[in-house]
Amino acid sequence: MLGIIDSIVQLSLEKNLTAGYSFIKKSLDDKLRKLKLPIHYIKPYDLIYSKDLLKNYFYCEDDPVIPIYYFRDEVKDYLNFVFNNEKLFKSINDKKMIYLGQKLNFIDTISQLFKLFILKIRFRISY
Repeated sequence: MLGIIDSIVQLSLEKNLTAGYSFIKKSLDDKLRKLKLPIHYIKPYDLIYSKDLLKNYFYCEDDPVIPIYYFRDEVKDYLNFVFNNEKLFKSINDKKMIYLGQKLNFIDTISQLFKLFILKIRFRISY
């Protein structure tokens, strides 16, 4: 999932786009919140999408859509932090990385939390 988001960021860099918007399902929003990905919610909003086309996607009461927007540089910095974190990923070559999936010791955990805190302050990210 982070790879797809990184691809969107790379495309926005190529096209000189500084922000974007999307509709995501609540189930995806729950995952992105856990990852603390810097996205912002469009509020208030009214859903006026056609009830014929993609009805089951946009009008599913169990998993509703949520309109969001993001700033390219916020997401880019977040992904750089995650992908360049030697405790989480190891580069195999220029295009491949491996997720280490190891538990961090206390000092490394505090260090990672501090880095996330600084990132949050830098972009005034609110969750």
